[in-house]
Amino acid sequence: MQEVTFRMVVDLDSTSRMRAKIDLEEVGSGELYFELSARLINPHGHELVGLLDVESPLPGSENMAERFSLHVGTWQPLGRWRLTTGRDELIITAELEPRMPEGVVTFEFHAFPIQD
Repeated sequence: MQEVTFRMVVDLDSTSRMRAKIDLEEVGSGELYFELSARLINPHGHELVGLLDVESPLPGSENMAERFSLHVGTWQPLGRWRLTTGRDELIITAELEPRMPEGVVTFEFHAFPIQD
């Protein structure tokens, strides 16, 4: 697995649920054991909290929902996952609390391998 950084813009006026799809071919093949971090770029300056879930591509993959709290501008770890490959995408979902008025929030995710 190689390091990968990707960005997602979420309109929090219309939803408090975030869903991101990552092309696993960009990350690598075989078993993926990775830590996911995020940085919040938020014009409102508010903290966001929520529940993050990574949907496992195959049975046998570890899949645990993690509570998170994001502050503006700082990379923060969101959790570690071990996934077996078998599909071409990784789906990340998060329930965000509270809803924020006006505008969008940009999340930058950074996935990288964990050395056993």
